[in-house]
Formats: sequence, C-alpha cells, structure tokens
Amino acid sequence: MPRDGVWTGVLKFNVNAGVVTFERLLEVPGSILNQFAMDEYNGMFRIATTYGRMWGRNADSVSNIFIFGPGGEEKGKVTGLGRGERIMSVRFQGPKAYVVTFKKVDPLFVIDLSNPASPEVLGELKIPGWSDYLHPVNDTHMLGLGMAATEEGFALGVKIALFDASDPTSPKEKYSMELGDRGTNTEATWDHRAFLFHAPTGLVVFPIQLRKISEKQKQDTDQEWLRWVWGDLVLDGAVILYLGHHHFEAAGTVSHLEISPQHDSWFWHSVRKIYRAGYMAGADSQGSGAKQEVLFTYSQREIRVYDLEGLEELSRVNMTQPQCYSPPSESNSESGSPTPGVLRPAIEPDMVP
Repeated sequence: MPRDGVWTGVLKFNVNAGVVTFERLLEVPGSILNQFAMDEYNGMFRIATTYGRMWGRNADSVSNIFIFGPGGEEKGKVTGLGRGERIMSVRFQGPKAYVVTFKKVDPLFVIDLSNPASPEVLGELKIPGWSDYLHPVNDTHMLGLGMAATEEGFALGVKIALFDASDPTSPKEKYSMELGDRGTNTEATWDHRAFLFHAPTGLVVFPIQLRKISEKQKQDTDQEWLRWVWGDLVLDGAVILYLGHHHFEAAGTVSHLEISPQHDSWFWHSVRKIYRAGYMAGADSQGSGAKQEVLFTYSQREIRVYDLEGLEELSRVNMTQPQCYSPPSESNSESGSPTPGVLRPAIEPDMVP
C-alpha cells in the first residue's frame, strides 16, 4: 500500500518485576475501530484496519487484517475487504475473525486465520443494515447488534441478529428482531459493557431508547422526507430477550422512568437512563429453597432488582441524595422575589459498579 493516508502505530512494552521497557513499534495502514480490532492468539498479534477515503462518492477505502509474529515480523495479511466501505464491527474468535463492513448493505466476512502465513476469507453474508457490535455465543454463532436499514442504506430501528457460521463458507443469519423505528438507539452499540449475555440461560439484555413513527407523522410527512423523520420516544429503559430455537423470545422491558417518556425532561432522562444490567441466580428470598433468577439494572440515580420470572420489581436502591431537587422557596428575604430551585448533581456513571 502507498505510504500516504492514515497509519496506525502499535507500541509493545515489556513489564518485568515492575520495570517497563520498550520493545518495538508496529505500523499498519489505516485506522482501527476499537479494542476489538486488536487481538493476540497463540503468540500472534492480529489487527483489523480500514484504509483510504471512507466517505463520499469517491470512497476508495478497503479493510484489512494483518498478522504479526512474536518478533514483530509480518506473517500474513488479508486485504481488500469491502471496497468503498468501512469496518463497523470486528471480533476475533480463536482461529477465526468476523468482520462487518458497511456502506449500503452489511457484508459479514468469516476469515480463517489458523495459518498465519496464509489467512483467507472463507465466506461472506450480505444483508441490509449493519452490526455495530459482535458478541460471541459459541465457536460457531455470533450475536450482532446494530441497525436495520433500507436497501439504500437509510437507518431504521435497532436490529439484533443471531449469525450461524457452522459452515464458515456460507454464513447465515439464523434469525433476527427489529426494535422500533428511525431514531431508536442503544448504548450497547458503542459501549459493550451495556450488553448483557448470559450463555447458560440464553438471556440477552441491553438498554434502549425506543421510538415509533405515529400514523399522524406518516400522514403529515411527505414520503420523500419520511425516511429522515424520527419517531416519538415510547420507551427509555432496557429490553429483555432469550435465545430461542427459531427466534428471539421477548420477555419484556423495564424502565427507571416513572411517567411517560414523551413528557419527561432531559434532566429526568439523564439520571434515570439504564446503562448497565447484571444477572444473578440464588435461593428464593422467601426461604423456599427454590432457585430465583434476578436482573439488576443500573442508572445514575438507582439500582433496581427484578425477578426474571415475570419481571416483578423486588427492590431498589437510591444512589443519590434522597432529595434530588430543592423546590423554590416562596420568596427571597432580601429582594422579595422567588428563589429558584437548585438541581443537585447526579453521581457519575463510573461511580456505579
């Protein structure tokens, strides 16, 4: 590749008995997406990049995977993936890599890296939309969370899919589910910590701001412009699913909001938006000895606990001061004018485990 455009540098350090020493610098053409674009396996360092112009009609970008040995020497590479597209998500899984690129459709590439000197693309799946996050289920199945889209590449609602690469030469979308209309989003597409998958039960939980385009919006909006219209916010919470044999099984939704999301203020949303979830199983709290599975959901303001059998709320813990807002007083003693209320800051997200 020509020595122009963006290149990425990877520095390797050795840490021994508290002493840090520099070992080497690796350089590869292109830029990486996130931490999942780099990986070490059997002493080999693998990195996925997109190189070239990614935007506009003259986009000429290509995506690549480079493999380096323990001494920093290049062992092998796969280049030219998704010409004119960019990497949306990538996951290294043992001797294989799964790469999603996107411009108008979502090619999912399955790449064999078992022979570092001769990696090869085994199969490719093209479907509308894209996956921003890939989460391994097992050696042959992968969950993809991203956006549904039209054939022209216009985003619709959130989409979650189960990909089957049992035959890596012919990967398939085993099943999928679309949630909401345009404007629907989930924090889990850019923050993997917001995505909960419990393999033994097949439980899948992630936060969602779900929007629906009303019939009135459809009637009042010109069809040419409708593809740009966001729906009304109908849920700000989390969705709970299970992996089924033939489809996702919807268990329900939960929210930390107490009133309709359409009538809530930005401040109300900011402190009550669910951004993490956790799973725990143990003995029934009533002392019956039966197994009880519970779901924890976290917002800046509180932690709530639900029984996964029916999603009944069991308890909640307020993580801020009991009174988050000091109401205005009748009057100011000096001026006689009302004293404005004071908003007390919510705790920062990283203060909640």
